[in-house]
Formats: sequence, structure tokens, C-alpha cells
Amino acid sequence: MSTSTPNAEQIQRQMQQVRTELRDNVRELVESAREMTVWQRYVQAYPWTCLGAAALAGYLIVPTRTRMQADPALIAELVKHQVAQQTSSAKPGAGLVSGLVSGVASLALKGLLQGGIAILSKQLNRYVERTLHGTHEPHSNGEAHNHA
Repeated sequence: MSTSTPNAEQIQRQMQQVRTELRDNVRELVESAREMTVWQRYVQAYPWTCLGAAALAGYLIVPTRTRMQADPALIAELVKHQVAQQTSSAKPGAGLVSGLVSGVASLALKGLLQGGIAILSKQLNRYVERTLHGTHEPHSNGEAHNHA
């Protein structure tokens, strides 16, 4: 037999070695994949990039605010529609005034809710701005305290 041809034992050893290396490579690959899914590492390693990505995602996700302007003709039409609806389904004793009051109250409530949401959004933006930039608002008495 010639020495250049591997015998069965040599082939089995080589195959065992390949299996062992393959097993080790798969373990390393699985561990590397696990490490890649830990998002906190990316935030620690690249904080500004992650902050920019989060801001971009927030900008793309949040819908733009629609500006509503009061249109007198539209308000009059809504009141007429509300009055017509109230009078057509009115119970005995319910009058035109109660329908008008109901319509005006619903419009006022809608305006209050929109105003409240706008104020809440403004306060939240101020909080986020202070948190991101590390600035502090003056204390409630209007005086800034120096911490020197």
C-alpha cells in the first residue's frame, strides 16, 4: 500500500476533526447571533447614532398635526344639522333650546379637549427638551439658583 493514499483510520480522524470544528463554529455563530440581538450594547457603543435613529423613527411614526380653523359657515351648518336631528327625534318637552345647548356643549367640549391635548403636548416637549439637553427650569418662585 502506498503512503500517499489515506487509509480508513486517517479518513475517520479527519472526519471527526471536521465535525468537531463544525460544532465549534456553529456554537460561535449562535453566540455571535445572541450578542447581536442585545440592543443595549449598541446604545452604549453608539449613543448619538441611536438617539438620531430614535428621533427619526419618532418623526416618521407620529402623524403631522392638522390645523383647524373655525369656519363660521361650517359651524352654522353643524348647528342646523344638530337642531334638525334633535327636533326630529325630540321627546315631548324637549325643545329647540336644549338641542342648541347640546350642540354648543359638544363643540365646546371638543375645543377644550383639543386645547388640553395641545397644552399636554407642549409640556411633554418641554420635558423631553430639558431631559435631552440637561437644562433645568428655574424654581417655582422664578429665581434660578446657582450651585457653585
